[in-house]
Amino acid sequence: MYKEKSIFPLLTFRVLFGLMMFLSTVRYFTEGWIEKLYIDPGFHFKYFGFHWVENPGPTGIYVLFLLKLISAALVASGLFYRYALIAFLISFAYLEGIDASNYLNHHYLVLLFGFLLLFVAANRSFSLDIFFNRVSSIQRLPAWCLYIFMIQISLVYFYAGLAKLNTDWLLHAMPLRIWLPQFGDWPLVGGILSQPASAYLFSWFGALY
Repeated sequence: MYKEKSIFPLLTFRVLFGLMMFLSTVRYFTEGWIEKLYIDPGFHFKYFGFHWVENPGPTGIYVLFLLKLISAALVASGLFYRYALIAFLISFAYLEGIDASNYLNHHYLVLLFGFLLLFVAANRSFSLDIFFNRVSSIQRLPAWCLYIFMIQISLVYFYAGLAKLNTDWLLHAMPLRIWLPQFGDWPLVGGILSQPASAYLFSWFGALY
């Protein structure tokens, strides 16, 4: 086992993570999901033990989303890296805690990745922290910094595969038989996605993958 690895995979992961979180937050603004999911509902379902997480009202919600947007951009650019990660995790986790009905397993994975990024020097290459001389540049880093992400991703895919080994997923192609037809208006592929056979193909491929 090599004691050091190239930093390139980790900095790539940092940039993609921050960029994807930035773009996903932009969608909440452009699609009207902030109002639909957080402001308009008169009741929010709570996670067990997290009833203390209150909706801060329209202004507070927008502040949290703006904080998440800005901090995600800072993570992607590598500026004020760890402070930005802390701000992102706090805003993301608080928004998740407001209503349990908004839960997605991908959101839980985002929190895990963000937490792990706190412990690695993913801003030590191709970052604004280097540009402004806040940190020095390196080309290699301890191997564990990369392995912890490889292990985490492997765990996700392994248990996701196990979870798909059931009759609903494999024999009834659920829930893809409900989800895929929603994209039937897409050009070129919409007609294909609307076919029941596509739902079975995606279900089996997802389980095998």
